[in-house]
Amino acid sequence: MVPQSSRLCTIPTIILEHIALELALLDPLGPPAHLIPLLQTCKHVNAVLSHVTNNALYGAIFTLKFDKRAANRRLGEEAVYSSNLSSQLRKQCIALGRIRSGDISSPFIEEDFWTAFIMMLENDGKNAAQLLEYAKLDALVEQFLHTRLWEGREQSSGWPAESTANALAVWLCWMCIDQTRHMAYTVDQMVEIRRLIGPYIVTTIRYPFYHAPDNHFDFPLAPIFATEFPFALSTPHGFWPQYRDPDMVRERIQHYGEVISVAPPLLALGARLLYWTLAERRVWQYEEDWPVDREDAIRTGRPAYPTQADIIELNATRDVKLFDRGDWDWRAKLLREEGADEDDGTWRTTLKAVSAQWDCDWARLRGCIDPIRLDPHKGPVYVPGTLSGLWKGRLSNPDIPAIRAFMTGSHFPEEFATHAPTLLEYPLYMLFREHHAVSPRIPVPPGGRPEEYDDGLCNAWFPAGLDLRERAGRIQARDAATGFVTEYETFEEGRPNSHNEDTCDVCRHHTREEEMDEDEDTDEDFPALMDMDGGNDIIAHIRARVNAAFNDENMDVDGVLDEELAGEDGADPDDWTSTDGSDDEAGDEQPPLERTCSGIQDIIVTGETLDRHGAAWGHYVFYGRVRAWDGLIAVVRKREPPRANDPTRDVHIFRGYIVGGANFVGSVRPWTHNPRAITGEGPFNMSKV
Repeated sequence: MVPQSSRLCTIPTIILEHIALELALLDPLGPPAHLIPLLQTCKHVNAVLSHVTNNALYGAIFTLKFDKRAANRRLGEEAVYSSNLSSQLRKQCIALGRIRSGDISSPFIEEDFWTAFIMMLENDGKNAAQLLEYAKLDALVEQFLHTRLWEGREQSSGWPAESTANALAVWLCWMCIDQTRHMAYTVDQMVEIRRLIGPYIVTTIRYPFYHAPDNHFDFPLAPIFATEFPFALSTPHGFWPQYRDPDMVRERIQHYGEVISVAPPLLALGARLLYWTLAERRVWQYEEDWPVDREDAIRTGRPAYPTQADIIELNATRDVKLFDRGDWDWRAKLLREEGADEDDGTWRTTLKAVSAQWDCDWARLRGCIDPIRLDPHKGPVYVPGTLSGLWKGRLSNPDIPAIRAFMTGSHFPEEFATHAPTLLEYPLYMLFREHHAVSPRIPVPPGGRPEEYDDGLCNAWFPAGLDLRERAGRIQARDAATGFVTEYETFEEGRPNSHNEDTCDVCRHHTREEEMDEDEDTDEDFPALMDMDGGNDIIAHIRARVNAAFNDENMDVDGVLDEELAGEDGADPDDWTSTDGSDDEAGDEQPPLERTCSGIQDIIVTGETLDRHGAAWGHYVFYGRVRAWDGLIAVVRKREPPRANDPTRDVHIFRGYIVGGANFVGSVRPWTHNPRAITGEGPFNMSKV
């Protein structure tokens, strides 16, 4: 090697790396710009500190400037290898620079929106700061909404496009809103945004808010849906329900050094979140002559009437939980044991990382693309126990003329091009209890008409006439028509369920598979094993093979098994997840997720309004179910007692998702005798009180 003439070149590499790291972090926000002059000093320094040759340095810079724990949980430990962190650092820094430029006409704007959106899904405090404080993402996104959201609508009969860029922009707009920004909106600004996103909310027939049609409960769907749409109705907006070609939904993006498949977020769902966030600026009002409280209402002869106290309660808490930006130094504030849990790449309900609240949303985008094919490695799409408790929010019914105008014509109703349709808002309360069918209990089969590919949506996917009776922490489900009877356990925070590995069908099936695999391995390796010295060597050989399967020669298989199987007999219900999903293309397999079986086979909810809420807004009972494939929730609301003794009056079906672990958002439609009837729908959102 040619001797270096400069003293700088004689500095040990490790010292140069420390210098480079300090320079990169002089300004925590933005790309490591202060590092560039050092890289330009000479070829030797550049060669030592280049991102091509020093992945460890740039991996460390990424760790100190951005969040990586979500990637570790969702993609596996390979995602956070230095080489992949170095690649992601370059990608995110380029995106930050382009976003900061504010160019809404950039040819890379969709790519940069993707980067920003996933950064927000992975945010634990650093990513949001980079995007909002440095790159000014909020300014770019709002400008995009006002100038490009309706761009090119003349090519689709006046309808705004349901494009990836539009979907990402709407979601990012909502994610950028904190309390300060929320209060800074002027009335005109809010009215304009609601006008722009209005079509995505009102026209459910054109812009779906779910990953697969809500008339289905069991997955995978029949293979016929890959080429045909049996029983679909022809409408001015296309076939209904909408069965989307997975190849048209699936997108391929570069992420942590790998190309992954992912679906864009549902535009209609994001529009609902944004709409209700803006709507919350209008607080509920009461008249001076209203009763002060329930006691006053009863005394004045108005026992079933809203009171001033009811309005005060409505305004006391938020209906929409805003995006949590986290805290840059949150990890340093944890106890040692808590920090270890955060760093090991395992998902659990006790995690403090705010990104953990978005793991189910990420699993849906990755694993709910193709409803005909299954992915055994899909992550959890719903956290058991989430619905249990009191929820409060708002629902809306669009006026009938507006609904008719949007649904019946193939052309966009231009009278709504300059102002949003009128949406009538109502308070919404639901007190839920969640119940689980734990193996070997058999879940209630779906209802509906299987020959018409209807699983009973209008009855929350339950058979007609199913009787649900609660007592002593359990609920009995009885179908009078078939004689089928089963039992669900009522969820209670902190109480283990009745799961037993010896009786759980899932555990027994996995045990049989493992035994068969071991037998096959023994048969295949018998000659080689006979040549080994002693039984301990044989065991060591088997351990090495298992470790090799995980691509980690340092993994301690016994330690993993001990850790997974340690604890009480009752499994933690947060490990419930479907094994359904959509296969990714070859070369894009999701990492296998190891989790302790909880035995949960099905999740249902029951509930009612509290007496004080019923006196003000009407008494209702609720029952519903969680779709295991993607976490879609269907809840039937019935007035109690029914008006005019007609049990079909005032019956509505709510369908939606838990978003970010905090908001239950979706759409509500009236009950119809014909499950395939196309009805007007209104948006709703609730959050837990």
